[in-house]
Amino acid sequence: VEVTVKARTTIARIVRLATLLVFVAIPGRCALAESSGYFPDWSAIGVPPYPLHDAGINHALITADDVTDYNCVMVADPFLMHAEGSWFLFFEALGYKGVIAVARSEDGVIWHYDRVVFEDTYHISYPFVFRWNDEYYMTVEAGWSRKVRLYKATDFPYGWVEVSTLAVGRRFADPTIFRRNGAWWMFAAEPTNDDCYLYRSDSLESGWVEHPQSPIILNSLSKARPAGRCLLAGVNAYRLAQKCDVCYGEKVR
Repeated sequence: VEVTVKARTTIARIVRLATLLVFVAIPGRCALAESSGYFPDWSAIGVPPYPLHDAGINHALITADDVTDYNCVMVADPFLMHAEGSWFLFFEALGYKGVIAVARSEDGVIWHYDRVVFEDTYHISYPFVFRWNDEYYMTVEAGWSRKVRLYKATDFPYGWVEVSTLAVGRRFADPTIFRRNGAWWMFAAEPTNDDCYLYRSDSLESGWVEHPQSPIILNSLSKARPAGRCLLAGVNAYRLAQKCDVCYGEKVR
């Protein structure tokens, strides 16, 4: 019985950590970074954002009820960023449409809702925020526009301005960017969740083209749609995906 309890406890901890890895790279292990400055690389940060088990927290850190400046019924798609000594949690606040909101934390454990920081005339979600060459950037899912637009912060985390269009022609779902071997890459699905497309560029703000082998996943609801940041570990790259063949967002793979 004691062995079984210990095994279950270990499995539970692994599951918690695996879930957090959807959006967080473990410092020093899966740093999504290159010497040229792609962020996040949290290996030098003393307070990683995953001591939830040790802190005795077993409740949601941010809920729809915390969103006070928008009629929100659900929160989704969390992405973390560390800047100027604080943690920022970007997420979708869903009401009559999706908007992007931010919560703030000093230690990665206790979070305080801040406010809505970005919205458009149509539904947006999946605030993929990152830093490159000391500038903060973000892409969002904006399927109705049939475009992937790149935004730069003018007043992080509150002010954002569009700087370029990266891809057009599809209802891009969950566009996910990463930098690898000196090039930029982007995975994106469509709302049907069964195909995954790949785009590439030598420059962040321009020159994006669809890869000749795209779509790299076709007719597979079990692994096509992205589920957060890609992780790099040594020579390996890991793409996290949503399992949607039973229901949308059933599992993360």
